[in-house]
Amino acid sequence: MSRRTATGVGVGYTVGAGVLLPFAGPISITVFSNWNAGWYDLSADGFTLAADTSHRFFEVGIGLAFH
Repeated sequence: MSRRTATGVGVGYTVGAGVLLPFAGPISITVFSNWNAGWYDLSADGFTLAADTSHRFFEVGIGLAFH
């Protein structure tokens, strides 16, 4: 059984911002948000599956930073 993988070639960008909130000593809580957008042609095995495919999404996250 072969497994096929779709690939895409195109352009995109990410714009984001974040802030470090001091927590304890060398540890900070990180809160961030990003806007992501991209446009690409999706293909598999040399055949175009979808032309001018696009994605746009907003993400919010939280994490830890060690200094």
